[in-house]
Amino acid sequence: MQLNKIANKKIIVSALDWGMGHCTRLSVLINILQQQNNDIIIFATPEQKQFWTEQFPNLEIQDIPPYNIRYTSKYSIINLSLQIPKIIKTIIKEYKTIKYYLKTNQADYIISDSRYGLKNSLCASIIITHQVNMQLPKVLRIANKIHHILLNRFDIIWIPDFQEDQESLAGKLSHTINNKKKKKIDYINPLSSFEVSDDKPIIDVLVILSGPNPVKSELENKLTVFFETNMNKLNILMVNCNNEDKSFKRKFINPKQLHILINHSKIIISRSGYSFLMDSYQFVHTKKLILIPTPNQYEQIYLAEYWKWKYSVSVINEDDYLQKNLKNLLS
Repeated sequence: MQLNKIANKKIIVSALDWGMGHCTRLSVLINILQQQNNDIIIFATPEQKQFWTEQFPNLEIQDIPPYNIRYTSKYSIINLSLQIPKIIKTIIKEYKTIKYYLKTNQADYIISDSRYGLKNSLCASIIITHQVNMQLPKVLRIANKIHHILLNRFDIIWIPDFQEDQESLAGKLSHTINNKKKKKIDYINPLSSFEVSDDKPIIDVLVILSGPNPVKSELENKLTVFFETNMNKLNILMVNCNNEDKSFKRKFINPKQLHILINHSKIIISRSGYSFLMDSYQFVHTKKLILIPTPNQYEQIYLAEYWKWKYSVSVINEDDYLQKNLKNLLS
């Protein structure tokens, strides 16, 4: 089912609560669906509700259980392995939540951004993902097989990327697909509301902090020490893109505010999350972009290296050489 052919329907939508990137790109999709005269119901976790009520104050919002993925180890695969029981439990809970809702309510479509349990046989179930082929070490290939099994439970797979390989923003993540799965797949193009402006840059360096703690706070501390020690003459701004982070010292900003700041900045430092990269595609040739992938998160590491090859962006690892490498890039 093509996105532009869905009109005058009632649609349930929900996004994974692992950072705010899933909500950000789903909000772009909701705007498109509303323009096509669709009625939208949002299922959200408590932490996501602030974002959704700000973006769509007139839409119905229902509760859905959070995954609450937390980093307890610096190795992402260990983190996920330790939380597999909780993840499975949440998948079952969200499946039951939708099933219960549909007993007394009608819907034509369910659109899930990376929530594997958000489907039902009473309506067409669509999952959004840019990862149909996770780039993992050989010892972890079993995770890809499980991922494919879960994806195949859905009627349709929407990939927020360009269809042509040479234009792809996600590379092998979204374009290495077996023939069996191709029948379910539709490329809906990158989901971004970013618009480039002609505003004069007044911020030397914009640091965008996102993702789960403690890795986000660790990067914040490292960068704060670096800029206070080495770059005190530059106009530097750090911003937080996760409204669930109650301990963060700086104010949470929404996507529109972030886009204004990006347009007013000369250099952007960020994690290499895919939602941010979909925005970055609009300015990658006009601004200096420095990516710091989350340590041991294979998706971000692959995307950073892919963008380094494709767009010549700068990539530095969060290791003992972080400050030295960053100083060289900013000097």
